[in-house]
Amino acid sequence: MLKKKLYNLTAVAVIVILTALLFNGCASQTIQPSETINGFVPLAEVPADYPFEEATQRGDVVNLHGELSNMEAYEKFKGTIEKSEPTFMRFVAYTIEGDPILMDVNFDGTLFQVTHDVSRDAFAGGIDKVMSYTYEGFELLEDGRIRLHSAAATQPIPGTEAPQEVVLPLGM
Repeated sequence: MLKKKLYNLTAVAVIVILTALLFNGCASQTIQPSETINGFVPLAEVPADYPFEEATQRGDVVNLHGELSNMEAYEKFKGTIEKSEPTFMRFVAYTIEGDPILMDVNFDGTLFQVTHDVSRDAFAGGIDKVMSYTYEGFELLEDGRIRLHSAAATQPIPGTEAPQEVVLPLGM
């Protein structure tokens, strides 16, 4: 009898967990970067030495000491956001030493998931190397930049406090 009760409880627990995973997976239309979406690869697959030429060739919006590349991709990204359609863009800024700092911006039509990766920056120091934040609002600035604001109440990493705003393109 006890064995049967334990079996039933285990079966119920498995069903509850699987149902929760199913609903969680269907909750958003978040686009995950991959080779098949805009040519982007996951951040973990971006090489440690990520030269400017490779970043621009892959379609990233790149800031090399104030010089922006792939602005046509940025304008397309901005237009897609204005239509509240899901989109993804990778931004790369290079330090004076030439180290890349990456920022992935994933828009699901409602929320912006921002992943800021400084793991390739030799002078990043004691800060977290990869940080993720969620924003609910955006504003198109007069100079063409995008300001993400209104950090979501729930952040991807519990206990993380998001910066008040992020302005794109990165480093401008």
